[in-house]
Amino acid sequence: MMAAGTNYIYPPHYLLSQLMADFVIWLNSNAALTLHPVEYATMAHYRFVSIHPFRDGNGRTARLIMNLLLIRAGYPIVVINNQVRNDYINALAYGQQNQDDLSGLFDLVCDAVISSLVETLRLLVTASSSREKGQVFYQEIIDFIDKNVGK
Repeated sequence: MMAAGTNYIYPPHYLLSQLMADFVIWLNSNAALTLHPVEYATMAHYRFVSIHPFRDGNGRTARLIMNLLLIRAGYPIVVINNQVRNDYINALAYGQQNQDDLSGLFDLVCDAVISSLVETLRLLVTASSSREKGQVFYQEIIDFIDKNVGK
C-alpha cells in the first residue's frame, strides 16, 4: 500500500508485528525518553503513522499517541487544525521521502502546542478573574489547580 499522493510504500503486513514491537521498544528507550517531550511525541507520531498498522485510522491513532505522550509530560492536548491539514500531510510525506526529516512536522506540532498552551492560559486567566463572580465552572477549575499544582 502506498501513502496517498506520495511514493512512500508502507511496510508489508508480515513485518507489522516486528515493526510494532520495535516501536514499543523505542518508545521506552533511554534515547527516546531523553528527548524534549514535544520532539518525543512528534517522533512517536511519525514512527507510528509510517508503520501504518491499520487499514484506517492510523493518523487519528498517531495523534492520540502523540497527545498521550504530551499529557504525560504535563502539556495540554494539541489539535492539528484542518487549516493546516495539507501542510501536515505534506510534512509526513516529506519525512517519509527524505530520510526521516521531521523539521516540517515538528514545526506544525510546536505551533499546535503553543496554541494549546495559549488557550489553556487564556482559560486560566478567565477562571481566575471569574473566581468571585459566582461562575461555578471557573471556580471548579481554580479549586482543581489549587489542589493539584506542585504535586
